[in-house]
Amino acid sequence: MGTISYWFYDAISSMKKNLKNVSISIGTMIATMLVVAIAFIVVENAKYMINLQKDKASKITAYLTPDVTDEQVVEIRNELNKMSGVKEFSYTTKEEAIKKTREENPTLLKGYTDEVVESFFSAYYTITFESLEAEENIVAALRVMDGVGKEKEDIQVTDSAVEAIKKARTVQAIGLTLLLLVVELSVFLIMNSTKLMLYAKRKEISIMKYVGATDGFIKVPFIIQAIIIALIAALVTMLLVNIFYGIVAGKMATYNLLASEDIMFKLTLILLAVGTGIGIIGSSVSMNKYLDV
Repeated sequence: MGTISYWFYDAISSMKKNLKNVSISIGTMIATMLVVAIAFIVVENAKYMINLQKDKASKITAYLTPDVTDEQVVEIRNELNKMSGVKEFSYTTKEEAIKKTREENPTLLKGYTDEVVESFFSAYYTITFESLEAEENIVAALRVMDGVGKEKEDIQVTDSAVEAIKKARTVQAIGLTLLLLVVELSVFLIMNSTKLMLYAKRKEISIMKYVGATDGFIKVPFIIQAIIIALIAALVTMLLVNIFYGIVAGKMATYNLLASEDIMFKLTLILLAVGTGIGIIGSSVSMNKYLDV
């Protein structure tokens, strides 16, 4: 307990003595976290909007045979419930399909008898799938199910689904690359600001080494400083992001941006992880030069 108390006391007292350098480190960390937050928010909202488009586009329509039985309809539903990659599905009866067509285009079926109209339509399942791989598996399974039409046109896949999924993957790749570049730059900036504090304590570090202090014992207070700086920077960043995101989301309501509560919790965890990770790595690497005495 005495050692732990010393570490925290040394870390806090060192921060007070080097308040200017600490302020520079906090400012650097806040700037870094703001860039990370903006990149994360842009990527998450892009993914969200693309996923909305993908959900609308990622549809399979499976038309059933005219003589399909109620038992076969239930069996198909049970198979879809068990099938991997099925996000959701719905069943439309022949009567519902006819009613929907008459409501959307009243003149289309005008002049046909009820018997002829019924021959035009079939009951069908509409299935939303999660990925291109899932789409292929679902279609293959539907082809061999009893009650599903066996003609090629009886199972239809929306063409735009492929394009939407590719867009989602591209956005994820760009976002990950951007975040990695930001983190790499941040480590460099934190290392430079940490070196300023280390330079101010270089004589003290040399004395501690000469009297037998281990590298780990000397490093811990600086790691504690890095964590404290990361926590302060994360708190300030989250307050700024929460305020400005609410304003931006309100002005761009027509674009269906993610709600603040849907993004802030995950963003807070990311900022804390990025901040503490960058701080610990940056301070540890920077200290190696001063530990060689």
